[in-house]
Amino acid sequence: MLKEIYTRDPSDPFYRPDVFEIESDLENLLGQIRMVMFTRPAEVIGMIPFGLDLESLVFSTNLTNSAIEERVRTAIYTYCPDADAFDVQILVQFYYGTTRDICVIDILIDGTKYLGILLK
Repeated sequence: MLKEIYTRDPSDPFYRPDVFEIESDLENLLGQIRMVMFTRPAEVIGMIPFGLDLESLVFSTNLTNSAIEERVRTAIYTYCPDADAFDVQILVQFYYGTTRDICVIDILIDGTKYLGILLK
């Protein structure tokens, strides 16, 4: 198995300071998903379409929940090679906020929530 460098953020509650390499396919997939979700298009030289601009995708357009879910799903299955080995589901929900609406994007892998993104 090809090993990747452990890149979990130290502020993550599951961060382990003693780990240097990723040893599970699930952990590798989570790293790939984080990279796609938190990278804006054109930030990676030579890969202009890589990534998502979540702020613009959610707040600058009139997309429905299902349209946003499909764009996120497409990005994950396009740029995360390990996604094919798992059942990845994306759930998008909007809530009314005081200044502007709030969006929650949950990423479920094989039925378990592993990543939640709050945009407000």
